[in-house]
Amino acid sequence: MSSGNIPSTLEFHSNGGTYPPHGLITPDDHGPLVVVTTWVMICLMVLTLVARLGTRRNLSQDNIIITVAAVTAIIHSTVVHIAVNYGLGRHRAAIGNGHFLTYSKARYASQVLEIVILCLSKSSLLVVFMHLTPSRPAIMGLRLFTLSIVLWGFAATFALLFQCERPHIWDLTPSRCHNQDIIYYANGVTNILTDVLILALPPVILYNVQIRRERKLAIFAIFAIRIL
Repeated sequence: MSSGNIPSTLEFHSNGGTYPPHGLITPDDHGPLVVVTTWVMICLMVLTLVARLGTRRNLSQDNIIITVAAVTAIIHSTVVHIAVNYGLGRHRAAIGNGHFLTYSKARYASQVLEIVILCLSKSSLLVVFMHLTPSRPAIMGLRLFTLSIVLWGFAATFALLFQCERPHIWDLTPSRCHNQDIIYYANGVTNILTDVLILALPPVILYNVQIRRERKLAIFAIFAIRIL
């Protein structure tokens, strides 16, 4: 190229050559923030799962459970994305009736999937604890704990499935749904309490296990990630 073809100044387009944003966060629309947070967490989950499976040559029971949880989480994220497209993150007055019906169905499905994911992920950790301890009483206690989480999952799912009036139980119009605050708070408190108990288990389980201190600390650190 000759020097005569080189422009004296360079011009840049206002968008900097980037793709247009998938959504714009505004005071009246927080939906894009939900989408970004959801997919960032999914990426972290996939990376963690790949690292976990990569360190285990055999597909153990806990890995099978967490893999099912991961697949369910991806489906859940897709459903949440649909809910955002049809109104999640916006005021009800800003959503048309047709869009609100689609939003309700997606939000309804995401609530049930969320309970399934929580139960599977908690159960996976408890199965890991069962493999770490040789104590039969501890294993029995962990099995009872796992059973209690499964029973909570069934109860929470039932409550969410029938939180609104029939026949359109997926229609989340506030006037059609009852005791939603009680259901949400009960599920939230139960989720937090079971997480706290699970976080407290590693020191108890590993106290009498004959492994090096450095490895114990590494295991503690891995389970402490759940705090995030």
